[in-house]
This record gives sequence, C-alpha cells and structure tokens, in this order.
Amino acid sequence: MHTINFKGKRMLGQLIRIHICVFFCWFIVSASTPVYSQTKDIPTLKNQGAQISFMDTLWDFGTITQGKKTEHSFVFKNIGSELLVIKNVRSTCGCTAVVPSKNSLESGETATLKVTFDSEGREGLQSKTIYVTTNDNSTPITALTIKGTIEIPPGPRIAYEPKSWDFGLQQIGATPQTKITIKNTGIDNLTVHTIQAPDNISVSIDPKDSISVDDASVMTIFMEPLDKAGVVEQYVHFQTNDSTQSRVTIRITGYVEGTLPPNLLVIPASWDFGVIDSLNDKTVKTTLTLFNSGGSPVTVDSLNVPYGFEALASTPLTIDAGKEMKIPLKLTQLSQKGTVKQYMFIHSNDPEQSTHRINIYGYIKEAE
Repeated sequence: MHTINFKGKRMLGQLIRIHICVFFCWFIVSASTPVYSQTKDIPTLKNQGAQISFMDTLWDFGTITQGKKTEHSFVFKNIGSELLVIKNVRSTCGCTAVVPSKNSLESGETATLKVTFDSEGREGLQSKTIYVTTNDNSTPITALTIKGTIEIPPGPRIAYEPKSWDFGLQQIGATPQTKITIKNTGIDNLTVHTIQAPDNISVSIDPKDSISVDDASVMTIFMEPLDKAGVVEQYVHFQTNDSTQSRVTIRITGYVEGTLPPNLLVIPASWDFGVIDSLNDKTVKTTLTLFNSGGSPVTVDSLNVPYGFEALASTPLTIDAGKEMKIPLKLTQLSQKGTVKQYMFIHSNDPEQSTHRINIYGYIKEAE
C-alpha cells in the first residue's frame, strides 16, 4: 500500500485547484459569449419604400464642335415598393439643361432624365455634374456626370480690351465716355452687330463693324449727363460671328455724387389765342405749366407779361424737384386792333436757361 507524503498531498491539492480554476474560467467565458442568430446575414430588403435606380450615371458625349448642342437621356426606375418623387434636379452649370419625363413614379415604373448640353463659349475637356434629389431615404441624392471634349472650329476670333469700364467717381451732370479696342485674331473677317445699350448710353464703332484678319476697330461708349446720384451698374451687349464669343458684354460701373441743378420747362412755349372781337374771359385765357425736371428747387424771380395781359401768380415762386406749378394767363384789355404779337418773359435760377420767352399771338377784329 502506497502512502502519499505531505509534499505529494500539497502538489495534488494545487493540481486540483488549477483544474477547478480552469473549469470556472471556461464556464464564465462560455456564459458571457453571445449566441449569434443566423438571421443577421439576411440583408434588409433594399426595395422597401421608394428607391431610385439609374441604368447609368455617366455620359461621355465624346468630341463635339463648339457651339453645338448635344442630348442624352438617363434612364431610371423606381425599384422600391412606394411612390418615388423627384424633389429637385440641379446642374452645376448653366450650360446644362435637365428635364425629367416624370416627377413621380409608381413602384416598378421607368422614366428618363433628358440632359441637353450647350457647348457655346466652351472649349477643351468638360465635366459637369447633375444632382437628383428624391424621397429615396437610402440614397436621397444621386449624382450624374456628363463629360466630353469641345473643339474650336477655325474662324474669326474677337479680342477686346478693356473687358469692363469703371468710370470712377463722377459728379451729377458729367458725361463720361470710354473706348474699347476690338481686334480680330482669327482667320476670317469678324463682324460686330446687334449692339444693345441702355437709353442713356450711345455706342459707335470706328472705322467699321466688319474687321479684317489682324485688324482692329474702336468702339466708343458715350454716357448722357449723369442725372442720379449713387452707384451705377449698366451693361452694353453686342453680337459677333465668333463662334467662341457670339455675345459680348461690357460691364459699366461707377459712382455719382452731387445734386442735379434746377431745370425749368415751360409748357406751352407759345400761346395763340386766335381771332376775337370782344373781351371774353372764357376764351381769351390759357394756363402755363412750369415744371422742374432738375434735382434742385427752381426759383422763379419774375413773370414779365406784356400790357393788356395778366399772369395770376405772385413772385418769387419756388418749385421743388420733380414738381410743377400752374400759372393762369389771360387777356385783360383790348389794347390794339389787328394782329397781336407779344412776349412774356419768365426769369428763374435755371443755370442753363435763366430766361424763358413765351410767344403770344392772335388777332383782334375791328368793332362793327
């Protein structure tokens, strides 16, 4: 019979404790490790709700000649289970027009997005993006890309300087002007036509609007007297036969300060009272309209009427900018017979015309 000494008992106890610890740790780890469900690998159905799917999202239109338009239709489908709504379609370039054939699609329905690219004024490699926003929660915005190359055909070419004109700080009443040099750097004659300018701007071209190869003309831009204070921003447009720049715009800017002087207009400038043979207030009278078209008040210092006539107003008179005043004028005495030719004078602070003359005509018959 074998006996186990004290040392052996101690080793056996340690071994038993180790086994117990290993078993206990295994139990803890096993209990804390989750059991995965097999359903985790089953993907959620992508066609739940509205869902958009494009047949292609890239269109390469290849190489086209500048000035041409090219079209393409992106085909898309609602592969979802609910109504698909096109909320917005936006292009990164004004050269690209986008029109959907439908704005809402039932489940399984197909539609197109017609894209028109205008190559006017563009050259070389082009890449534009179209963003389609829908109620597809999984992909609310879809990006479509169009790209290609634009070739420039030979022909006339316009080069002009300056590209814009800032006339700086000007005073009311100033008449600024500038010159634009237009040169033809192409291989055919350059034509400038269809000039469009605001009413207060005149444009002329010297020596001609048909410019030979390597030749130049000068466009002169004249502004009428500046009549309003503040910031000025206006544009002159013209057309050319340069396919790369068929429409040219000259931007005009500046700042105007000051106030327009008074400007008196008298209407009518003459009065013909006709033929009379007796004094009749109902027929032998008229009304003068004094209008201030300037920017400062007009002061009428005096109304000098000829003998036998009367102006029913007292001087001095003040007429504010943009306002008018009515002055009754009548014949009060038959001072002569036969042809009447008299003058009335109006004196004011109008710096351009301080005296206005009103011609008075008529004929007074002899009493029978």
